[in-house]
Amino acid sequence: MGELDKRNELSAAQVEAMLLGAATGDAFGVPFEFLLADEIAQYSLDAMRGSGDDIPVNSHWGQKIPAGAWSDDTSMAVATMESIIRTGGELDFTDLMNQFVAWWEKGEYSALDHSFGLGGTVGMAIGRFENGVPALECGGTRERDNGNGALMRIFPVVLYLLAKQAGREERWETISKASRVTHGHAISQLSCIIYGEFLGAILRGDDVEQAYRAAIDLPYQDWLPGDQEWQTALAAHRRILSAELIGLTPSDFNATGYVVDTLEIVFYSLLHADTYREAMQIAVSFGFDTDTYAAIAGAACTKVNAIPPQWLAPLKRRDYLEDLAQRFSQVLELN
Repeated sequence: MGELDKRNELSAAQVEAMLLGAATGDAFGVPFEFLLADEIAQYSLDAMRGSGDDIPVNSHWGQKIPAGAWSDDTSMAVATMESIIRTGGELDFTDLMNQFVAWWEKGEYSALDHSFGLGGTVGMAIGRFENGVPALECGGTRERDNGNGALMRIFPVVLYLLAKQAGREERWETISKASRVTHGHAISQLSCIIYGEFLGAILRGDDVEQAYRAAIDLPYQDWLPGDQEWQTALAAHRRILSAELIGLTPSDFNATGYVVDTLEIVFYSLLHADTYREAMQIAVSFGFDTDTYAAIAGAACTKVNAIPPQWLAPLKRRDYLEDLAQRFSQVLELN
């Protein structure tokens, strides 16, 4: 399998499932964020919790976060969807950055009455934008700037591209630009592109392993063949692109905020789970950036009824998320 252009029609139901899948995973992981794997192993990962419930820590963000509250992962994806709606079904990177500013500074697009969860690389990109730097030049370009803050919010861009039936070149170029507003290095861009191709195959109807193999069976090496930074990115994704990670064990992974580590954990969690619940439990069990791992894995959900009802019930602003999915689908002319 290679090209993802020949696919089933993208549906409004899939958009809703992906958004709720991401938000639920995000909220499921929030109370465990920055805990170590052996600390998380003390808890039964079967319910939606808030920080401080039966977990003897408050949120890293300085307050107790209630059960069902999603964080920056979902907020930035939501801001992306609202931006595309605002611009009549187009992707305007200046407006996108304006919506990220509105989220962080005004609390818009948040689960609570305030924003929380801003990562350092994203924060620096927002600061550059507010100082007049063009949107597509705001992302950090050092190799150390490859956190997972672009990957976690990229799925609405994938939906936008699939809705317009964009070809491979346009998909890769647009996803690359969408990454660059906060993460300007090729490593982040390649992670986002691989994940985007994976989601495209999932939405086409492939199972997880089929979608993973379809996503890695594409000529990434031919896209920017003379670019040294792109070669660095390809090397960084070796375990993903070679399918080596399928046979690894949890101890072989690094639970960090680095985008490649994150994508490896996401793929491992999905490949070793039979249900949405199991994928979220595996993702969170790695510790550290638990909300982001689960949010990114959760966006691979294509049916709302795959999400445990008892996890959906406490999800903050669920009505808003469902309405957003509907409005997003309408502006993209999906049925």
